[in-house]
Amino acid sequence: MDDQDISGDAVTDAGAELQPERTQEPLDVPPADDDQPITLPKRNRRRSVTRFLVAFMFGLLAVLTVSAGALAAYESSNVGRILPGVHAGSVDLSGLTPAAAAARLRTAYASFGDGTLVLTAAGVERNVTYADLGRRVDADGIVALAMSVGREGPVIERIASNIRMFVRGTDITPFAILERAALRHEIASLAAEVALAPSDATVTLGAAGFELTPGKDGRIADVDAAMAVAEQQLLVATPSPSPRVDLPISIIEPDVTTAEATA
Repeated sequence: MDDQDISGDAVTDAGAELQPERTQEPLDVPPADDDQPITLPKRNRRRSVTRFLVAFMFGLLAVLTVSAGALAAYESSNVGRILPGVHAGSVDLSGLTPAAAAARLRTAYASFGDGTLVLTAAGVERNVTYADLGRRVDADGIVALAMSVGREGPVIERIASNIRMFVRGTDITPFAILERAALRHEIASLAAEVALAPSDATVTLGAAGFELTPGKDGRIADVDAAMAVAEQQLLVATPSPSPRVDLPISIIEPDVTTAEATA
């Protein structure tokens, strides 16, 4: 029993002596290069981009929410009034109610009713005052435009519009209005005054033989064309003190001309 144990130990020791000694070789690790950028794995890059986009969207949403709230508060503080920074020419309409703004415009632009329109046709002249035509500043139209400034469109556009208006202001060019029916009446009256109906040439048999009555041309003034020209001149903010409108005249030949009667 002891011999077997000794023999086994001897074999074990002999085997241990026969096995070569194992040494761990160093790993071949390239030296670190400080100039080369560190490349993140694709998964990490995707996570970074996703986090950035989520943070950006939340930030943008927060800005829009705060801006919308500020816009609502700004508009609610000016309910029924023109927003600050709105002018009509030299007239400041900021913070005014529509009625107050219209009254201020009528006072400031009372001169819109001063002037005379000169109508001419076929050598006949007619003078019509602006007061007779009801020419005046269009206070209601200007106020409607002023009330809409900064209150129309999407939230982003309204915020941008209010910022521009606060920094630079908004100017509305004043414009006039008149009574079109009164203008047409004056033009039509002059057209009727100069109108001529054509007369046909005739040939009659008299005691001395055939007698010729020459035909005569007629004429008619174009009321619609004169209306268009007059409105174009009168509705600008600063027209000529005495604008002149010539009614276009058309010649109307008779059904039977002199040449036809003598043919």
